[in-house]
Amino acid sequence: MAWAEGRTDGGFDDWRLPAITDTGASGCDFSSYSGTDCGYNVQTSGSELAHLYYVTLGNLAEFDTSGNPQSGSGLTNTGLFQYLQSHYYWFGTEADPACCAWNFGTIDGKQFVVGKAAALYALAVRPGDVAAAVPEPQPLALALLGLGALWVARRRRPH
Repeated sequence: MAWAEGRTDGGFDDWRLPAITDTGASGCDFSSYSGTDCGYNVQTSGSELAHLYYVTLGNLAEFDTSGNPQSGSGLTNTGLFQYLQSHYYWFGTEADPACCAWNFGTIDGKQFVVGKAAALYALAVRPGDVAAAVPEPQPLALALLGLGALWVARRRRPH
């Protein structure tokens, strides 16, 4: 968490690790294969990494919601994330302050709790990252209008 919070990339100082909402259900129920905060095909509304993996990038978990292996699973689409690896990533949410924290596996689409001594990857995020990549129509329209005016002025100038 200190690594992400100490970043100043792009002139921003509000970096953090992704968030997850811990529903408080004890243990991981991998046998359900969907709908919980732990296991495969988890609820994406409470997990920034699960939302990125499943919804934004359209990747599949190792198992479908019935527990059957899925072909084409894993991190097959990284979108615009140039350095996103097929591995396990930390959340900024502890499951137990004495030992464990949440993580998400882009290798298999699994979300679970692991000891803090594990060597996992980290992904720094900040508010507004998604909107920052989308071009805004007003500046684009102004730029096109300016280029058009330059073209008209150049054509009218006598040679």
